[in-house]
Amino acid sequence: MVATTAGLPSLQRYAWHLERDFDAVNAGFSQPWNSGVVEGRVKRIEMLKRQMFG
Repeated sequence: MVATTAGLPSLQRYAWHLERDFDAVNAGFSQPWNSGVVEGRVKRIEMLKRQMFG
C-alpha cells in the first residue's frame, strides 16, 4: 500500500527523513533497550533549571 502525501509537505519531509535514517529507526524498534531513564533525568534537570532561572 502506498499512501499519497500530495499537498502535505511536512508529512513528505517526515517520511523522507524516516527513509533516510531507516537503519536507525529499525534499530530503535528492534533493540531490547531504551533511553527512558536518561530522558527522565534530562527532563528533571531541565525542570530544575527553569525553576532556578525563571
